[in-house]
Amino acid sequence: MFFILSKTLDFILLPYTWILACALLAVFLKHKRGKYIAGVCLILLLVVLGNSLLINTLLRRWEVPPQSIEKLPAGSTAIILTGITQLDKKPYDRVYFQKGADRVTQALLLYRKGKIKNIIITGGSGKLLGGGRAEANELKKFLIDCSIPDSLIFIEDQAKNTHENAIYTQALLRKEKIVKPPYLLITSAFHMRRSLGCFTKAGIPCIPFPVDYYTYDEVSNPLDYVIPEAKNISSFSILIREMVGYATYFAMGYL
Repeated sequence: MFFILSKTLDFILLPYTWILACALLAVFLKHKRGKYIAGVCLILLLVVLGNSLLINTLLRRWEVPPQSIEKLPAGSTAIILTGITQLDKKPYDRVYFQKGADRVTQALLLYRKGKIKNIIITGGSGKLLGGGRAEANELKKFLIDCSIPDSLIFIEDQAKNTHENAIYTQALLRKEKIVKPPYLLITSAFHMRRSLGCFTKAGIPCIPFPVDYYTYDEVSNPLDYVIPEAKNISSFSILIREMVGYATYFAMGYL
């Protein structure tokens, strides 16, 4: 039930939903003042939500800063959170990555550098009504194809949200005694606050290794801060959903 409610809340919080609502009101309202207000709100939403400077500033305050690879302890156990693949794409003879592939590619880098010894992948199918292939299984196949031994990869394939990622990973660690700390938590920078809170609450002390950044440190063209871009609306969606998700998890005692 929590999974379904969270997906419903996601839809309500999408800036695209607000934009569509204002557009429909501007078109179909009969009251002239109402149409005018809806039209003004629509323009303001497009200008504000499309501004690169604003979203970059807000996201940089939310994203957890990157870690220096050299300072990481050698022989760690990586815990990779899923949510980065397209499972409905055929043929099923490969992994189709979406935004967030850094979670796996940088884990590979850390393995090659000797920073990672074992890897835990946590995440189920993510389908709203259940069923489907578990993403953890697909990512394990990918890592094996990248020459990481099967014996070093452990999967948790039932979790449907970040809270369950932590709880089910704790159960896996109790079962697999050979998987030892330190634990290196790998997920997107915008998602790290909530993830780290959940794993700490579950009794798994982790070193955060955020990846998949939406922000940038330098701007080559100052006009990028002035001209609205559609991609920034999507970034606002991600930030709003994650902040609300963090607040919800805190209220429910998951953090």
